[in-house]
Amino acid sequence: IGNAAADLYVTNPVLNQVAYDSFLEIWATRYDVPPTSSAPAYAYDATQLLLAAIEEVAIVGQNGALVIGRAAVRDQLAATQNVAGLTGSLSCTSHGECAAAGYGVYELDTAVRNNALWPPPLVWQFGQPTEQGDFR
Repeated sequence: IGNAAADLYVTNPVLNQVAYDSFLEIWATRYDVPPTSSAPAYAYDATQLLLAAIEEVAIVGQNGALVIGRAAVRDQLAATQNVAGLTGSLSCTSHGECAAAGYGVYELDTAVRNNALWPPPLVWQFGQPTEQGDFR
């Protein structure tokens, strides 16, 4: 995005940095470039949750076919609690929300503007005091 990002701040969920760093190493080995956003981390977490739910509920039918009930997968996902993901600790609700809740403010610095780094430096996280001393 070049110099258009100078002095630009963005909000994004705070990622599990240790797990995400490992993910980035694997990504770089496979694709030779860093991801341009955190979207692949969400896709990875969603895939892991879905595959775990399928593995838990899938049964082999009498004819040897693999049977995966949609309602069983949905119910298994809704029961998911405290799964460590790249995007944080994931717990699902009966409404299908499974995202981690922690958000932060990131600064798009020179490295990011030159497509060299994602996520950018975290400058504030929900629950941290601001310069005024309060928690927002």
